[in-house]
Amino acid sequence: FLVTRAEKTALRVLVVAVERCEASAVVSAMLEALKPSPTKKLPRGILMKRSTACLAALKHLISLFGPKRVAPKLLTKPVGELLKETDKGVKEAAYGVFLELHAWYGVVESLAEGVPEKQLAELKRRCEQAGTPEEPRVATHFYRSEKPEEVKAAAATPLEQDAEEILRK
Repeated sequence: FLVTRAEKTALRVLVVAVERCEASAVVSAMLEALKPSPTKKLPRGILMKRSTACLAALKHLISLFGPKRVAPKLLTKPVGELLKETDKGVKEAAYGVFLELHAWYGVVESLAEGVPEKQLAELKRRCEQAGTPEEPRVATHFYRSEKPEEVKAAAATPLEQDAEEILRK
């Protein structure tokens, strides 16, 4: 889903931000970006592109950090509301977030509170199509405070160093 170098860098900065801070702070800020600004009127196309990018980034964060760190309780209501959206990109990205949760939990119906019946039926159909995961998913990224000392002492890649520089500014 990422095309430009700037989008890839932005995602890396988000990953470093989640590693350094709690994921709930980063996710809350991203969920605020999903809401239209009451003071600024942006064209609908820009809002939809921004929503699609935020949802894709949330899905990526869940796949890296897992639902233990990226709490699904924060996500389910706002993402569930976006399933009603008429824009196909936003709707597909919202289904993608729920399918990523399905890959971790095996079931998302209990998380999909407040999702209308039509969208819930479509979500169940997509989950059945994806199937249940054969082996449990494991997080590949952790908070800095959770990492073993050996991993903390290892040198960061140049991209992580660039992302950390951006965060310090």
